[in-house]
Amino acid sequence: MCGYQPKFTVSSKSINLISEISALVTKMDYHSLNRNLKLRKKNRVRSIQSSLQIEANSMTVEQVTDIMNGKKVLGPPRDIKEVKNAIEAYKLLPELDPYSIKDLLRTHGIMMADLTDQSGMFRTVGVNVVNSSTGEVIHYAPHPDYVPRFIEELMQWASTSEDHPLIVSCVFHHEFEYIHPFTDGNGRTGRLWQNLILSKWNPVFEWIPVESAIRDRQSEYYRCIREATDLNDTSVFIDFMLESIKESLQKTMKDSADSLRSKILSMIKGGKYTTAAEAAEKLGVSEKTIEREIAMLRDEGVIVREGSNKTGSWKVVRRR
Repeated sequence: MCGYQPKFTVSSKSINLISEISALVTKMDYHSLNRNLKLRKKNRVRSIQSSLQIEANSMTVEQVTDIMNGKKVLGPPRDIKEVKNAIEAYKLLPELDPYSIKDLLRTHGIMMADLTDQSGMFRTVGVNVVNSSTGEVIHYAPHPDYVPRFIEELMQWASTSEDHPLIVSCVFHHEFEYIHPFTDGNGRTGRLWQNLILSKWNPVFEWIPVESAIRDRQSEYYRCIREATDLNDTSVFIDFMLESIKESLQKTMKDSADSLRSKILSMIKGGKYTTAAEAAEKLGVSEKTIEREIAMLRDEGVIVREGSNKTGSWKVVRRR
């Protein structure tokens, strides 16, 4: 049993959010998402661009996409370097151990390469947490002498906790930002690490851009960090992060469904849709998923059945 115990309570709101998120994860077709290279790439770009924008990086979604595609972009050299580093760091997600200090330092070393003199190592100086939008000091971090022990205890707690992984990931995120183990890059590394913890619970989270939802509510993000620290209770931050996770899942599910429906409609228009089983095989999803999408398109009046169920065919009658 780990002696270190972060201070938090699980609110009724969090309990409901955990239930809703779990239901969304169950509904999500991981294999379909994993095969959807376009959506995966889009979400990875959103993760990186959003997380770095929180830290005042100026690169747009289009610029991050171009950098990922190996194209040259114009912009501040540091901002471009931050994007290139983050791309490499996020590639590591499948192989990282979320409870390994060695992996944490390795990831930070890649994330902050050539951006700070202390990349890949715990800080040796005092730092504070600052809202990049307002310049407001949110939190003065612990003395650097305590950092290695605090991180080790946090890792041990997270790896042995019996709390739900969603709760563990949120608490870890806040405690990581409280400790602020590095001279720079704590925010982007902490957000990546929460995704890492979540992806070990369910691999779908490797491609869920939670960072985008955080960026859209950046002021609230910083407020919840400060409030949780002041109250010595992470509950308010847990609620905020669970809301962000739920929002990100819903957005990804909608994007995935829209992409799949577009492909189904193209097959119908081109006369290439025969059966749900054949469409499922061609599109790399389950037959049940195809049947569900066909039923929704029918109910929305986008397609109609001409002829019998056995010998007839679907026809597109209006645009979505």
